[in-house]
Amino acid sequence: MVPTTTSKRTKVVCSLKYQQVSSAIGTFGRRRSLPVFGDFNGDKLLDIAFQTDKQLGINPNSIGVYYGNDRTDYFTRHRTLVPDDNSYPLRVAVADFNCDSYQDIAVLTHYGQNTGIFIYDGFTRFQKQKTSFTRKDKFPSYFAVGDFNSDTLPDVAVSYNCSNFIDVFFGNGDGIVSDSKMFQIGDELVVDQIIVDDFNADGNLDIGFGKTGQRISLLVGDCQGNFKAQTAFQVRFSGPSAWTGVGDFNGDGFVDIINVDLNSTSQDVFLNVCK
Repeated sequence: MVPTTTSKRTKVVCSLKYQQVSSAIGTFGRRRSLPVFGDFNGDKLLDIAFQTDKQLGINPNSIGVYYGNDRTDYFTRHRTLVPDDNSYPLRVAVADFNCDSYQDIAVLTHYGQNTGIFIYDGFTRFQKQKTSFTRKDKFPSYFAVGDFNSDTLPDVAVSYNCSNFIDVFFGNGDGIVSDSKMFQIGDELVVDQIIVDDFNADGNLDIGFGKTGQRISLLVGDCQGNFKAQTAFQVRFSGPSAWTGVGDFNGDGFVDIINVDLNSTSQDVFLNVCK
């Protein structure tokens, strides 16, 4: 499901104050691209898509799609989606990019420097990817999908290696994200994945990301496709060896943030106290 700006909760706009709770939870392996889930063949069963790996015996320059079934051997039959040659897919996301009520697959490629979207035709196959190019002078590193301008169409936020800005590409409903806006985030560089949620509880989607200088920062959205940069809090770890995620960890209805050091046993949970 694509994050939207709609909120059923009475708006209580938060000032982005967080309370840190730390703990040790064990060791972590190397970071992998997370899989995504959706019904990619119209049988009402969940399927899975992910960036492939040589260890799986599948072309590493591709996306593997495994189809679910109602037997115990779930996720068996598979197919492979191949972006442009040697484009090196980095991340995968799911959304209905052409407004036909079927879920499609978006792929962020590093060397291809684009976002490729495979449109599901509603029967059994994906169409050849539609390509939306990112910046040709930069290599993309992370992306996230959400409706950032309240037009019900999925948009894409993209960060780049060694860059202090984030691009937001707006969807047009035909399977392509094209028109874009660039948002500066200060002097420090984006070094961690992009996370999308309504962090200040105003009903609008915001964009979070890790930065050099060990900070979690936010681009606070206004539901019209505009954002204002704001530092949320300091963290102990940031960069390629850290992982950041979101969730409501204390059940108060506000979005909290978790930051994990992949090189140690440490994690920090930042509870949104909404003051």
